[in-house]
Amino acid sequence: MCKYLSQIKDWRSITILIVLIIFLMIVPCFVGLKKASEIFQSFGIGIGALFGGLAGLTAFIDWLDKRKRREGYIKELRNKYPRSLLNKEFRLIQKQSMQGWLFLLDDKKKIKFWIKDSQALKDLNYSFADAIVISDEEFDDYPQGDAIVAMRDFD
Repeated sequence: MCKYLSQIKDWRSITILIVLIIFLMIVPCFVGLKKASEIFQSFGIGIGALFGGLAGLTAFIDWLDKRKRREGYIKELRNKYPRSLLNKEFRLIQKQSMQGWLFLLDDKKKIKFWIKDSQALKDLNYSFADAIVISDEEFDDYPQGDAIVAMRDFD
């Protein structure tokens, strides 16, 4: 028995468990079994509500963290590709043979990024009217980077 006791590291939890067991054994003696069962039922409901509240808080914190990451992603792209630098350091382009598919071409890095949908374009504060059509040969000269997705699709 002493061998096992020496391996226990969390004495606080054991102490709480012992106090709880003693409480469960003593309460019926003072208040009667019916009243004790009502107390234990209320205690169980309270513990369940506490765990349910903690689960809800955890879900809310996860949602808030995901929202901050999404907003940070769009903010980073807006700072990297501001409207004032459009057609100077980067361009919105369409391939001549694939009109309707929009790409952001970073002229500094010489990389094109597919803009997945119109919501992603809107999140960046651009529109299809900002795009220019380039030849298939020029388009094919640039390697493709990661797709730019809408804030709602960013994970």
